[in-house]
Amino acid sequence: MFGIRFIRSQPTTHWMQFRGGKLAREGAGLSFLCFAPATTLVAVSVSETSRMPGPVIPGPENDRSNR
Repeated sequence: MFGIRFIRSQPTTHWMQFRGGKLAREGAGLSFLCFAPATTLVAVSVSETSRMPGPVIPGPENDRSNR
């Protein structure tokens, strides 16, 4: 009602709340009230199944061509 929203999430969701183009709040598993017309929300899943391994960068210690 009147643009006020209640946000509640699981602990595996990381939220970022922006007001006026600046980060106002962030964290995992948050519960909060926000004024929808003036707020931008971003939700990112951080569950174990959604994590990607980091890039593998070959270096001299991993180069097998000179063995």
